Amino acid sequence: MDAWRGAHLFADEWANLDVLQRESVEHLAPQFGAGSLDGAALDEFVRMWHELPAWPDSVAGLQRLRARYVIAPIANGHVALLVRMAKMAGLPWDMVFGADVFRHYKPDPETYLGAVDLLGCEPEKVMLVASHPLDLDAAAITTVVDK
Repeated sequence: MDAWRGAHLFADEWANLDVLQRESVEHLAPQFGAGSLDGAALDEFVRMWHELPAWPDSVAGLQRLRARYVIAPIANGHVALLVRMAKMAGLPWDMVFGADVFRHYKPDPETYLGAVDLLGCEPEKVMLVASHPLDLDAAAITTVVDK
């Protein structure tokens, strides 16, 4: 799974994440003994990202936050993927921003500032929670550059 996640590189031009994931798994499949997967099997394999379960405590925690704050994740996935993931896992987003909304990937400042703008917020009044240092670094630089 880690090899697959790390295999796709976000190109300068936007492409649907399912397409990038499909290209990655086609490239990696022979290395993991799955070189005989056909088109339908590859498509099904790629769509497993659409059905990932939530961490056990995440839904309750998000519900508590949502009672007071707007929750709107920004992801390099596309909106259809993110909506399906949320529906399958019961994630209570107010809004979800995918790369297809802005046709740019994180850490491009346009993704962060675009989301802030669409929500009618000021960058300095938005809190970013992330598990990837890349996100935190890019958002911090974006805020400084925007001022």
